[in-house]
Amino acid sequence: VRLRGLPFTSTAQDVLQFFEGVETVGGEAGVVFTCTPDGRPTGEAYVALPDAEALAGAVARHKDKIGTRYIEIFESSKGDM
Repeated sequence: VRLRGLPFTSTAQDVLQFFEGVETVGGEAGVVFTCTPDGRPTGEAYVALPDAEALAGAVARHKDKIGTRYIEIFESSKGDM
């Protein structure tokens, strides 16, 4: 899945905590943040999920918050990364 709206200071651990109860793949290595060409965070990340059940659990968190920011969640694929 693709996440948008993350605080720029978010860590992989923050993202995994946001998805607590949803099975992810690879732990912190399964969370990939996107950056601008100069290396600054964009507030977006991709998270690897194992199956449709995990996808449904992740998408159910659409617009839940990390701190004061709501997080948008979109279905995506490895090719989108």
